[in-house]
Amino acid sequence: MQEAPWAAAVRSSRSAALSAFDAGEGQVLALLSAHRKDRSRWSKSSIDGTMKKVGKVLSDLEIGIIAGLELGAEMAAKSVGGSVQDLSADIQRVKSQVARMAAEIRERITSEARQVIQAARVQKIAKSAAAEMLTGTHLTYGVQTTFGDRSGKKWKSRTYFEVLADASTMNSGISSFRDKMSDVGNDIVQVAGPADGCPKCQPWIGRVLSLTGVTDHPTLDEAMGSGLFHPRCRHHLVHYQQKKDEKEK
Repeated sequence: MQEAPWAAAVRSSRSAALSAFDAGEGQVLALLSAHRKDRSRWSKSSIDGTMKKVGKVLSDLEIGIIAGLELGAEMAAKSVGGSVQDLSADIQRVKSQVARMAAEIRERITSEARQVIQAARVQKIAKSAAAEMLTGTHLTYGVQTTFGDRSGKKWKSRTYFEVLADASTMNSGISSFRDKMSDVGNDIVQVAGPADGCPKCQPWIGRVLSLTGVTDHPTLDEAMGSGLFHPRCRHHLVHYQQKKDEKEK
């Protein structure tokens, strides 16, 4: 079965986005490791200094992920001969998630600072001594951040960016194809792809859809609203060639 024309674009976008994330995550982990060995990490100046460095890394991570989405949109548009789509909504999603990551990291090391201060108070020792005592415990903490969607489902940041890259590029391909069909006056398309679709896709496989609703066919928007073209969907659209008897009706 032929894969979606934008399948290569999805793979490239995902690879670029995850490469940027993995590189950034590694750098943040190194910064946090160094911070957790600092005996003055309970202080605001130490926390602010580390977060300034983390912020720079997360800024580069954000730029890299956005570049991956833009690459996917360009490749997807080229794959169907359409125009590149606006990514402002997806870019804002990236920025919002990176901001959440920064907030979670700050909260994590601030919590560690409170533990140091509490241990110093309880054991009646210097904060630097308490920090050294807790170094081993704090070094076991990673950098993984999470995101809760509207349904309450928790996503790890890496998975979130992976799914976002896939969905953004696929949606770019669909929108580019849709625009191209509209530009040449074609309203009717057909859902193509694997016959073994998931429950969301199955009812729509092979179905003929209308882009605008000017015909009696279900619309593309209706199909997508019911689950077609969910993240990681393997299906795509093709121009539907009406049969002679259909044209005569």
